Parts: sequence; structure tokens; C-alpha cells
Amino acid sequence: MKDIKYFFEYIKDKEVPFLKKGLILGSFLYFILPIDIVPDFIFAMGWLDDAAVAVFIWNAVKTEIGEYVSKRKIIDSKVISLEEKRKHK
Repeated sequence: MKDIKYFFEYIKDKEVPFLKKGLILGSFLYFILPIDIVPDFIFAMGWLDDAAVAVFIWNAVKTEIGEYVSKRKIIDSKVISLEEKRKHK
């Protein structure tokens, strides 16, 4: 559940570049929408491109959120900078 919270904080953060958010959200849309490069009705091949996108999404989100959390500290759903983090110590 904590990872989902971090994901939404990442998406809402105005300091995260739009391109990074767009790539992740675009990947989710590709996975969800019925329009694919390889249509799903082509047995096995249609599902393989979805699986590849799912692996990409998983790795991209895991890496991005990990880096995001290591650079930021999330306290009570509020994103604070590292400088503010030092002040709280």
C-alpha cells in the first residue's frame, strides 16, 4: 500500500518532469486500451506485446518511485525537500 501512496505522490508532484509521468501513464494506457501494435486476437503474439509493456511498466515505476522516495521524504502525505528533511532531524 505504501508503494501505491508513493506512486500517487510522484504523479501529483509538480517537480517531476511531465515527460517522465507521461511515459509511465502512456504505458498504462497502452496496456489497458484495446488498441495494440499486435492485436490481442492473434493467439499468443497479441498477449506478448501486452506482457512486454507490463514488464516495462513494472520496471519503470519501480525504478522511478525508488529514486523519487530516496530523493524525497514523504511525511503524512506531504512531500518535503531534502533541506526541509534536515530541519526536521
